[in-house]
Amino acid sequence: MNLHYDFLPAYMQEIVNKLADVYQIDSDYALTGLFSAVAASLGDRYQIIDPKGYRNATAMWLCQIGISGYGKSECGSWLMDPLLDHDAERHEVFLQRKAEWLKEDVKERGEPPIEDKLCLNDYTPEALFDAMEHSGQNGILLYRDEISGWLKDIGRYGKSGEVEQYLTAWSQKPVRVTRLGRDDNFIKRPCFNVFGGIQPEILQEMLGKSDLIANGFNARLLFVFADENFSLNYYNEAVPDSMRVSYKSLIDRLLSLSCSEITFSQAAEKSFITYWEDLQRRKTSEKGMRRQLLSKLQIYVEKWAGIIELLANDGTPSKEIGGNHMDIAIAHTRIFEEWAMKAYSIINPNLNDDATIQLNKKETLEQLLKHYPNMNKNLVSQGLGISRSLLSPCRKKVVPPEVNTESGANN
Repeated sequence: MNLHYDFLPAYMQEIVNKLADVYQIDSDYALTGLFSAVAASLGDRYQIIDPKGYRNATAMWLCQIGISGYGKSECGSWLMDPLLDHDAERHEVFLQRKAEWLKEDVKERGEPPIEDKLCLNDYTPEALFDAMEHSGQNGILLYRDEISGWLKDIGRYGKSGEVEQYLTAWSQKPVRVTRLGRDDNFIKRPCFNVFGGIQPEILQEMLGKSDLIANGFNARLLFVFADENFSLNYYNEAVPDSMRVSYKSLIDRLLSLSCSEITFSQAAEKSFITYWEDLQRRKTSEKGMRRQLLSKLQIYVEKWAGIIELLANDGTPSKEIGGNHMDIAIAHTRIFEEWAMKAYSIINPNLNDDATIQLNKKETLEQLLKHYPNMNKNLVSQGLGISRSLLSPCRKKVVPPEVNTESGANN
């Protein structure tokens, strides 16, 4: 079970092969890291228009699962380096502009310069949405070597509806962030990419929380969970500089790509609709994370096909996604589904056939108090068979969201 990549130009295939050899990992980790870097480079400037007229960017949340020391982090770092180099250059420009701005007379200064970012690692929610708003169609990449750091940080700065903001941003629906003492953020079409790794032994701890299962957060993650075939022999070569140069050239071209649109050819549309309807039929008999995943794959297959079409043409946009490239995207998406099921079996070991989410009494209380703060405490305590006094501690932990999000019409 591997993602094939013979549709790539020869030099890209060689890069994927060499990365797999040097870092001694499965080629799936190199290929998906490449796709993530490409998606982050494109931002919202490359839009896929599906048969219903929805516009999707290629933005994705990609999580590579592998044990510590496997080599996925080193490979991911090589693939993300060109983006980080661009960020470093932009930071230097920003520092120069800021120094010049500070030299001006206070009364004559205009607005302070704003740093244009591509990637974020450690940030506050305010900083993320500032960066997302200022990035415009270029989008933002959250790049964490260990994605568990991102998950641990959620809620670190207060209960402000942070997860809900992420869910809205994934769907590219408008996000409005309002807080006292600072200007609002309004992002009409968020473009938010996520890339990082996680170890299988902490999957349940990080993603097994009932709210992340119930609200579809987990289903938005594309898991890469290939077999880890460790090589016993040392590979005594590095990635050639020539490959680094040609890869950087690709990323540079994508970063400078002007806005473009791509639609479906008749053959691609036929394959897409057949696959979409198959997922739709299966959704009627699934629940929980399984059903949520099928809904997200209906969108991810468009994104994946758009990147395949672009890379097959060495970064030059086409007018249409070809039928053969949509078929490859569907084949890849079926593998992503298998990897997700493998991850879900760890995230929720008690996942039964209908994928029902079981909440304990404390979690039930917290959810009830969040959505019904004025509920009758006597009736609730009697219904759950618990002491009324237990409601007070739970109530203190629930803080109403301070951030407002507005829904859009897309996906």
